[in-house]
Amino acid sequence: MKRGIGWPSNRHVAGSQTPPSWRTCNTYLLVLTWGFIFFSAARVVSYLPMLWIVWQAQDSSQHSLWTWVVWLGGNLTMAAWLYEHNEGRIDHAVLVTLINAAMCAATLALVVWFRF
Repeated sequence: MKRGIGWPSNRHVAGSQTPPSWRTCNTYLLVLTWGFIFFSAARVVSYLPMLWIVWQAQDSSQHSLWTWVVWLGGNLTMAAWLYEHNEGRIDHAVLVTLINAAMCAATLALVVWFRF
């Protein structure tokens, strides 16, 4: 059986002689999955007010081009990493990371548009 990233595994809590139970691992993965879904969706939505403010003010001087390039690159490389570690399949994690990359690209484009 293929194991996920670290859970369940033979890793033990320091000083413990028994590995975590399957039930504990499944609960952990369920909570982790829903946390990922919630915060990824919130992150996508959180770009919108900032984009709207920059568009309305037509001023992007308060936004760092370097920061948005780094965040775009971080999201793109994370999507590629997830894709490669998922045997070349695009799953929900890859998709939501690509959506976040698109939002970073939109922000970067808007900053560049009003900067130059």
